[in-house]
Order: sequence, then structure tokens, then C-alpha cells
Amino acid sequence: MSGAGLEEVANVVINPAEEAINGDAAFISCDGSWMIKWVIFCPDGRVELRPANPN
Repeated sequence: MSGAGLEEVANVVINPAEEAINGDAAFISCDGSWMIKWVIFCPDGRVELRPANPN
């Protein structure tokens, strides 16, 4: 997850009580898979989940 600033041996602490704000990296569950995505809140009310991996 070097695209999110996390090296291969990094430890990640998850706080489910913390609310994501625009531009945050968040640990996301989708269809049974877990991933780290950048959370972008759009002016029209949409939320975009952008990949942290540049590839």
C-alpha cells in the first residue's frame, strides 16, 4: 500500500469511531473484500472511493 504511504511491514490502527473527512485514507469493506481507499466528498453530495494503489 505504498500509494497510501504504507510500507509492506507497516502496522495500521483502525478506529471505527473516527469519522472520515475529505481526502482521508480509509479501510473499506466492499463485497467481502477489505481495501484502503481515499475518501473524496464531492460538492454534489456523491462520495468517491479512489484507489490508494497508483496502478
